[in-house]
Amino acid sequence: MQSAYSKWSGTHNYAGTKAKRIASFTAEQLVGLAPGAGIKVALFAYDVADAFKTKKADIWPTYNIRLVSATAPRGNRAIIGQESVVKYYSNSTRTHLVKTIHRTAWVG
Repeated sequence: MQSAYSKWSGTHNYAGTKAKRIASFTAEQLVGLAPGAGIKVALFAYDVADAFKTKKADIWPTYNIRLVSATAPRGNRAIIGQESVVKYYSNSTRTHLVKTIHRTAWVG
C-alpha cells in the first residue's frame, strides 16, 4: 500500500482575538443604548465582572492542511488522514511566532 500527500492548501488566517474582543465591546455598547434601568444595572454588573477577569495577550492564528491518501494493490485510492499545522503569532503582521502545533489525524 502506497501513501501520498496532497498539496498544502495554503496558509489561511483566522480572526485574531483582538477582533473578537472589539466585536464583543461593540455589542455591549449597543446594548447599553437600550432604554431601561434594568439593562443598565445588568450592564454595570457585567462590566465589573469583566474588569476582574484575567487579561490574556492577543493572538493571531493561521492554519494550513493537506490530505493523506493511500492506494491499495488493486488501484483504489482512499483518504486515510489529514495533516495540519496551526501557528500562533503575537502580532497582527504575523511575524513573531509564539507556538506551532503540527498534527496528523488518521481515519478509523
